[in-house]
Amino acid sequence: MANVDVSLSAVQSAMSQCVAAATELQNAAKNLQSMYSAAGSGWKDSKYKELGAIVETCNAALKEPVSRLGDCYRKLSDLQKIIEEYMNS
Repeated sequence: MANVDVSLSAVQSAMSQCVAAATELQNAAKNLQSMYSAAGSGWKDSKYKELGAIVETCNAALKEPVSRLGDCYRKLSDLQKIIEEYMNS
């Protein structure tokens, strides 16, 4: 039963890490967009637009893993339930 307890702890830790990683990625994308918008208050030429395209690409790359982390979290949650059911039987 001790191995199952360790497994449950590992699953719960992994779930927390999924949430933390997704939050960090979302915050990084928001911060990048905010900095770009702030730069736009005094900079509105073709280079600013070029930077905007790069920022959009970066934001998409930052946000893309978030859905995968959500899938991972759901699978880990299912695994957690299975382990808990086993421990309670």
